[in-house]
Parts: sequence; C-alpha cells; structure tokens
Amino acid sequence: MPPRRAYRYLGLAAGLTLALIDYAILIASGEDLAVSATTRAHATLIIFLVTFSVLGYAVGRLIEARRESAEAAAVITRQLRALEASKAQLVEYETLASLGRLAAGVAHEVRNPLAVIRSASSLLLERLPERDGDARKAGAFICEEIDRLDAFIRALLDFSRPPGLDRRRVAVVEVLERARLLAGPAIAAAGVSVAIDDGDVGEQPVDVDLLAQALAALIVNAADAIAEAEERAGGRVEVSARREGDVLELRVADDGPGVDEAVRKNLFDPFVTTRARGTGLGLPMAARTVRAHGGALELRHGAGLGPDRRGACFVARLESDRSAA
Repeated sequence: MPPRRAYRYLGLAAGLTLALIDYAILIASGEDLAVSATTRAHATLIIFLVTFSVLGYAVGRLIEARRESAEAAAVITRQLRALEASKAQLVEYETLASLGRLAAGVAHEVRNPLAVIRSASSLLLERLPERDGDARKAGAFICEEIDRLDAFIRALLDFSRPPGLDRRRVAVVEVLERARLLAGPAIAAAGVSVAIDDGDVGEQPVDVDLLAQALAALIVNAADAIAEAEERAGGRVEVSARREGDVLELRVADDGPGVDEAVRKNLFDPFVTTRARGTGLGLPMAARTVRAHGGALELRHGAGLGPDRRGACFVARLESDRSAA
C-alpha cells in the first residue's frame, strides 16, 4: 500500500499518462493539428496535459481524503468504545466500593453475634435429649439458617472485592473438571449427571481457581433449576469447550426449565434471583470473573439441552490463545 500522500501524485501521473494516450489517439485518427507549423499541436498537447493532470491530482487527493476520513472514523469509534467500557468499569467500581463498605459493616455487626448464636445452638443440641425431637429439630434449623446467613455474608464480601487474577497456562479440561468437583454437593443433592466435553481445545492462560468457581456457580444454578422444576423431565448438565475463530467458548447447558423471560435482562445484576434460598450473587460473580479474563458471560437462548432446547445455556466467551491450543 503506497504512503498516504502518494495518491495525489499517482493521480497526477495517471492524468499525464491519459493525456499522452488521448493525444496519440487524436494524432492516429488523422486530425489535422497543423496551423502554423506545430503551434496547434503543442497547444492541444498542453491543454490535454494540464486538464488530465489537474483531474488526476484531484482524484488522488479525493481518495486520500476519503482514506483519512475512514481512519479518523475508526479511531473515533475505538475511542467511543473505550470510553463506554471505562464508564461501565467506573460504575462497577463505585458499586463494588459501596458494597464493600456495606459488607464490611455487616460482617462486623452481624457475623460476631451469629457466631455466638451458632455456638449456643450447637451446645443446646448436644445437651438436648434424643427424645425431645421437636426441640432438636428447632435447634438444627437455627444452625442451618445461621450457616446460610454466614455463607451469604461471605459471598457478599467476596463480591465486593475486585478479583486479582493469577493466570497460568493450563489444560482447559482441568478447569472444567475442577468446576465439576466444586459443584459436587449440589450435583449430588439434585441427582443430576454432569458430562464434560473439552473439545480438545488444549491450553489457555487463566486463573484456574476463579474461573473454575465461576463455572461451578453455573453448574450449581443448573442443578438447582432442574431439582426445583415443577415437572422434572430431565437431569443432564453438559460442560463443554470450543474454539470459534478467535474466541474460546466455555458452555454450561442443561435440560431444565430454562430461564424466565421476565428476568433475563437483569439476570447478571446483584441480588436478582428466582429461588427462595438464593443469594443472587452467583451469576454476577461469575460474570465479573469472566470480564476480568477479558471476556463476557451471556445467556444463549435456544441452545440448551432437551428435545425442545428449552434448557438454559450460559456461555463464557474468552479471547482465544492460539499458541496454547
């Protein structure tokens, strides 16, 4: 590709060439250009040269200007996208800062009393006689609810901290297997089967722990959705990996009831949940982890499992590392 300013000179050269060609054609056609010796011939040649040179130069300058405009538009588009990303990141940081202050206050004011209540409840359970079944059930219920509240506070604290990545190059199948292991209790409780298909995608530089936790949250969501469905028709979850061009896709699909259309647009907002005992932080934390890896987490409609493909399918799209494939 010639330098930017070369277009005007290429246009000038093209104009001169066209002028000479036209002049030669005019001579070859038998036109009588002689007036006083070669005066008219020279005049015609000069007119051709000047006219076509100006036209060629103008066309070259026009091409040059259009290229400059296209490059400027591309730069502006990139800057606008970067600005939008910066705005979104700033909003997220401000939200996280607010949540961090809230979580710190909750942890300080609530966790200590919860620990005392938990210890007292455990002590009462140990001392209650076996025959006092109702009291023991009440004590066990108190302990379970305290554990649930403590888990929520831990999740809130984790969500309020910006993720610091510790990337290392690992086989993607290792991340998928680790995610299934982390989701083991939920898988067993729901009685679902989880299949892994790594698609032979090779390695990828990621934070194994954080990405596995994000995928585990998606598996837990799938298992819970299947278990809580009014008409359970399946029990399969598939965790897979594929390279699509410059993108590595990690998918968690199930054959459950799918995601209600009413909550899809707010699905990744904090505290949005359709489950009575859900915290509403699992999906936002998973999405944030994927964003920290330079990717995006999305719900892909119509890509779930089951005969009608109505199950949910979450896809984490990461920039593909071809050198690791």
